[in-house]
Amino acid sequence: MSEKIRRSNHTKIYAIDWKLADTIATGGNIDITRQFENMIYLELRRRNHKISYFKTRDNYEIDFVTQNKKNNPRPNLYQVCYDISSPDTLERETRALEKSFEFLNAKSATIITLSDEKLIKRKNITIKIIPAWKWMLSNK
Repeated sequence: MSEKIRRSNHTKIYAIDWKLADTIATGGNIDITRQFENMIYLELRRRNHKISYFKTRDNYEIDFVTQNKKNNPRPNLYQVCYDISSPDTLERETRALEKSFEFLNAKSATIITLSDEKLIKRKNITIKIIPAWKWMLSNK
């Protein structure tokens, strides 16, 4: 992703210590969905990925656009969604991946969830939906 695109996005902040983040957060406790996204971020960092995010012109957001520093320069796209049981939620998450996949010349598109697992074929991409525990145990 170009530096120009990266600079136009607002900054997302992730915490290593959730108890500290919860203590200093404005407006009370940080919800479980935010903690879930943070957990995935920390795992991507552990895997030594270069991490950013992307927002389309239509305001669809990709949670994590990653590149493995050692291998392929084509990015992997990750959406993190605690629960995709709602058809509206699933549509929102897949639509963002569809809109971004070709534009970013991505290698893969994945939605990480709490417990769902399946493959979805859309237009020119296959979207892998995988539970977080299984994704974290994989070697990618």
